[in-house]
Formats: sequence, structure tokens, C-alpha cells
Amino acid sequence: GGEGAEEGATLSRQARRGAMEVAVSSMLSHPNIVQVYATFSGVVVVRCHYRDSPLPVLKLCAPDDPMLRSSDPGPLNQVLCLEYCDAGTLLAAARAGAFRLACATSASNGAIWPALGPLYTSLLEVALALRHLHSRRLVHCDVKAANVLLKSSARDPRGWSCKLSDFGCVRLLNEAGPEGRLGFRVAHPLGTVGYMAPECFVKGALLGPEVDIYAFGVLMWEVLMSRTPYGNMNPQDVPRQVLRSHLRPVFHPLAPPPYCSLAVRCWSGSPRRRPSASDLVAELQQLLAEAQKQQQQGQVQQQGAAAAGGSGGGRPPPPLWNLAPPPPPQQQQMGAAARAAGAAMPPAAQAIRSQASPQPPSPPPQQQQRPQA
Repeated sequence: GGEGAEEGATLSRQARRGAMEVAVSSMLSHPNIVQVYATFSGVVVVRCHYRDSPLPVLKLCAPDDPMLRSSDPGPLNQVLCLEYCDAGTLLAAARAGAFRLACATSASNGAIWPALGPLYTSLLEVALALRHLHSRRLVHCDVKAANVLLKSSARDPRGWSCKLSDFGCVRLLNEAGPEGRLGFRVAHPLGTVGYMAPECFVKGALLGPEVDIYAFGVLMWEVLMSRTPYGNMNPQDVPRQVLRSHLRPVFHPLAPPPYCSLAVRCWSGSPRRRPSASDLVAELQQLLAEAQKQQQQGQVQQQGAAAAGGSGGGRPPPPLWNLAPPPPPQQQQMGAAARAAGAAMPPAAQAIRSQASPQPPSPPPQQQQRPQA
């Protein structure tokens, strides 16, 4: 019946996506892309337990392996042997505070300071991976912080480097559009809804590398704000709002203007107005150089103040924003533990147009006037 045909079509799409992922992943070689070392087709995966190992070991067997004679061999699988990335994901690192300075949090008001050097370095590595993909006429179609794996590196000040992964949605630019522009078309939307460009929701539209650039802009917001885009919305409402109402994530008013400007250009509603991956690399290299220069100047100033016996030796840079505003009057009598918990909570995600004028930041708690009831 109809359900059987639909299930068959779904399985067929999954098989094609799997075959495309294997083919693409095996041919890519870049320091910021997860490397595929080997592929195995038509194998049975067996979970083995050994006395000298606390964890189970997966063993790949041929269907006629003697080990399987006494039991049902199970389904045949296609297995990829990937580069081992042992340090988690970029999303987990951002939420754990990898892009906040050591002095970045205050229990009293939640003030944080950004570590722009590591942040721009990480974004640059993702942009380099996208530039490599796009130069080979490939589009990732599912760029997000959760799909960027981290591999430990003793030589890197961060302790790890970024590797773009998960090529299950990758597409080849195989169709020439107007003015010779290369692109591709899909019968069903690909990717994660919060990171998908407006044109992805237009049936039959010719898509191109610009969809990755759009997603990169959302990724920039995600790693700075340490939150999921549109987390307070029903996912089914996001496509219509993105396409018709120009819904975009909203940066905090105190977020670095050059950073926000680049992200906003990445998620422009017009694909032609978005920067290319090569443009991203060049601009991020410039922003990284400026951040490193400012960091060095700040260190010199702090060292000079400390040597002179001044009070500025241990002073942190101005805060980026407060994770939580001061409590309203009716909550002033809350216990210390409750206030500390409230200060650690990020503000609720706001899903409004990016062009909306941000509200000016609140002054520090000790200077803020008590609001009128």
C-alpha cells in the first residue's frame, strides 16, 4: 500500500545518502575534516566482551565467519573507520566555557568576558574545511557546532583542533543554473532546521554553497551565546518564520560588533550577498590577528601596571555581557543560593528579526536605580 511505498522510498533515500557519504568522505583529505581511514561493506558487527577490557569491543565479521554459525548473523552493515576525535564537539566546548576567559564569570552578576582568540581560531578552522569542500564542488548541508568534532592537540593553546564531520547530507554541485551558477536540487529539505537557509524551504530551488555559509553564521551565534538557535520555538514554525518573516538569532547588545556583522552577512536572506568560504577565511584571519594583537597589548599593560605597583595588574577586560539581569524588586529577598542559581542561568532565547534594535545594556547592579513599582 501507500505506507509500504513511502517506507521503501525512505530506505532508498537513506541508502543513497549513505553511499554518497562513503564516497565523499573517502576522497577528502584536509587537516580540519575528519579523515576516513577505511571502509567495510557487507559485514556483520559483533559486540565482544573480554576479561581484560572493561568496555565491549566491536568486531567486524564476514557473513560466513565461523563465529556466526551458532547464531543469527544479523543485518549486513557498511562501516567507516574514522579518525579518532577524543575531545568532544565544538558545541560541548562552547557550553563548557572554552571561549570565556579564566576570569570571565562572577557569581554576583554573571558577567562574562569572551576569549576571542580561541573563538576566532576555531571558526577559522571550520571555514577552512568549508573552503576545501566548496573548491571540490561539494556542499556539506548540515553545518552546526554539534557536527564539528575536536581532536586533542598538545601543540594548540586550546588543547584541541576542529574537524568538520558528518557528511550524510553532502551534495555535489551538478546542475548549471542561470548565468552558469552551479548548484543542486533536492526533493526533501536537508540538514537541521534551525541552520537551514530560507531558500532551502523553497521547493525545487537551485541551492549552492551559500547554504553552508548561512549555517556558518548561525554557528557563530551558537558558539558565542552557548545556546541552541530558536530553542524556545516549535521547530515546525521555524521554516515559515525564516522564509517569510526574516527570523534570525539575536546577539546580545554587547556582543563584539565585527563578530556580529560577519554573522549577519552570512545569514543574509539573499544568497548572493553572503560571503564565500574564501572570504570567510580571509576575514576571520584578520579578526584573529586583531584579537591576538589586543590580547598582547592588554598583557603588556597589565604587566606594566603590576610592575609599577598599580591596581590594574589583575584587572580583567570590560565584560561582554551579563548572563542574568539584577532581580526585580519583588525578588530582592531571595536567598543567596537562589540568587547565585539565577545568575548562572542565561537569558531566554529570543526569536525575533535580526534588524530589531537591541535594548541598551543594564548598568552594573551597584549603580542601577531601583525600578518603580
